[in-house]
Amino acid sequence: MAERSYHALKTREPSMVEELRAYVCTESGSRDKPGVDRAGRLAADALAGLGFAVETIPQPDCGDHLVARRAGGDAGACLRSSIWTRSGRGARSGTTRSGSRTVGRTALGSWT
Repeated sequence: MAERSYHALKTREPSMVEELRAYVCTESGSRDKPGVDRAGRLAADALAGLGFAVETIPQPDCGDHLVARRAGGDAGACLRSSIWTRSGRGARSGTTRSGSRTVGRTALGSWT
């Protein structure tokens, strides 16, 4: 089972790195509502691509809230995430790739 999961993830590595890069390169300082909303739209698009119906709940002063629902199954799940960085507007640096690590100012992903 673990071997199959590893292989499935490994074959998707390039697309996962590109998705991570999109998140990291989206400027989204905690007081920058337009930036946080841009990052939220990226997350909403990703969730929609996984079959979720995504509802956006507009917020006047901070990033809009997202509610994602997917039909099927009896069990529910809740994902809570913050879609902002502590960096101010204009402070993003993008990503760098070194071996099995992708590093950005706001995120770190590592695959071996």
